[in-house]
Amino acid sequence: MRKKVLRVGFDLDGVLVYNPARIARLPITLIKKIFLPSRQKTFFIPTTDFQKSIFRLFHLSSIFVAPGVSTIKELARNNDIELYIITARFDFLKDDFYAWLKRMGIRPVLKRAFYNKDNQQPHIYKEHLVKKLELDYFVEDNYDIVEHLSKTTKTTVLWIYNILETGKAYPHKFPSLLKAVSYIRGKAHSKTVHTNSEILLCTEFAPPHWTGIVKSYMTLAADLRKMGHSVKILTTRYDSHLKRQDIYEGIPIQREDPLFRLSRTYYSIQTLFAAPRLFEQVDTVSITTPHSNILPLSLLAKIMGKKLHIYHQGDLTLPRKTGSQLMHRLLELVFELMTIPAMQIADVVSTYTRDYATHSRVMRHTLYKFRPYIPKLVLNTHPPQKVFKQKIDAIKKNFCSCRLCRKVCGGERI
Repeated sequence: MRKKVLRVGFDLDGVLVYNPARIARLPITLIKKIFLPSRQKTFFIPTTDFQKSIFRLFHLSSIFVAPGVSTIKELARNNDIELYIITARFDFLKDDFYAWLKRMGIRPVLKRAFYNKDNQQPHIYKEHLVKKLELDYFVEDNYDIVEHLSKTTKTTVLWIYNILETGKAYPHKFPSLLKAVSYIRGKAHSKTVHTNSEILLCTEFAPPHWTGIVKSYMTLAADLRKMGHSVKILTTRYDSHLKRQDIYEGIPIQREDPLFRLSRTYYSIQTLFAAPRLFEQVDTVSITTPHSNILPLSLLAKIMGKKLHIYHQGDLTLPRKTGSQLMHRLLELVFELMTIPAMQIADVVSTYTRDYATHSRVMRHTLYKFRPYIPKLVLNTHPPQKVFKQKIDAIKKNFCSCRLCRKVCGGERI
């Protein structure tokens, strides 16, 4: 298991190479906005020999390596960052670009270096590469490009401003490369996400069974995979037609046969026999509750030295006016006796909000280890299927059967 390496890109002129001429950028930008308002996000591209000569002279104002480059090389050498250089310099400036790479002595720790060989618009060119490389951070000195990348990419763009731009508001602005690199170093050293982590999710139900609980838990699984973790699921084979070994949306699922059914629960003792082998393969065990095997699974995870996360979906509260009240209260008591000790030995307990955790019968005892997790659920925009609509219509009619309701809403109010 290793720490995640930050992918960081740097512009050349005005960032890695100090360029005092960039102080003229603000007056030029203001003139463009006054006289050419429709072109404020369009950059001039030289085409004639004379224009190219002017550009070569302008780039001679990049005079020395900026303080902070040695720290960047150190971070790359220690595998704290993956280093990229992305300059908008056009093709006719490539020789000078390579000369600067040599002068900085940065090639041994450099992942890739890019220049604008197809002479594209600089902001479009950089947007394409920043997205393609999936950079965590990109350091840029041109505010027009900073603003564009901040709107069009998910990358955090760090802006190195000059003295005339001090008053311009931006959340990630720095007066020098050294300050920006110090910020990146802090982020690299505080990074706690690990790649290649193995996580086992234990749940009573998994797809194709579909409820709000399953939807929430599968969203958690998808989020963990996006963070670089490897995810597996251990669940109950509630339907004999389902495969014991399956894959759903890239996530391996292992289903164990139930011993008996009690209300909506399919209790499986086979889950306890399968767990040790699966626990050996992972770093973290996450259990959704309610779960009929939560306490033995939690104890086993801690005995085997695994990190334990419990994701609580709701207290077990059975009907008070139907069925056997004694049986219902007994089941609720068993639920509490199994769940509360499991949460006591867990490393982290989660639910949607702290307010719910505070009022939960089982979570209020472990608020000191609580972390919220709110799944980003995407609602289905397709119209309901005909069978589903028929069921809902039947429920509405049965529910709203009194004469007053029929007079007011025709039996359609719910």
